[in-house]
Amino acid sequence: MAISRYDNREFFLNDNSLFKEQFRRRNVGGIVQYSTPYFLKIEDEEYESIRTVQHVWKLGDRYSKLAEAHYDDPTAWWIIALFNKKPTESHIEVGDLIFIPIPLDEAMEIIGV
Repeated sequence: MAISRYDNREFFLNDNSLFKEQFRRRNVGGIVQYSTPYFLKIEDEEYESIRTVQHVWKLGDRYSKLAEAHYDDPTAWWIIALFNKKPTESHIEVGDLIFIPIPLDEAMEIIGV
C-alpha cells in the first residue's frame, strides 16, 4: 500500500499573471499545485518514544531505498526525511547518522499523518 505525502492535501490553481506568457504558450489556464502540508511539531519526548533503526548514510543511499527496506514501501521515504528534519538527500552527508522510525504506523500517528 503506497503512503503518499499528497494524501489529504488541498490543491489550488495557480493562475498568477506573472506566468501569463508561459500559460499561453502551453495553452493552459494555470498550474494545479498542492498546498503546503502541515505536520505536527514533534516534541523531544515524542521523538524519544519512537523506536528507531540507525543507519549510517553511505554513497548511493536514497530515502526511497531505506523506506523500501524498512517499510516495503519506497513512497514512504518522506517520513524518514521528516523525522530526521532533512527534507532531501542533499541535506545529508556520507557518514551522517539517520534514524528510521519503526513501526511505520506509530511514527505516522505521532507526526500527525
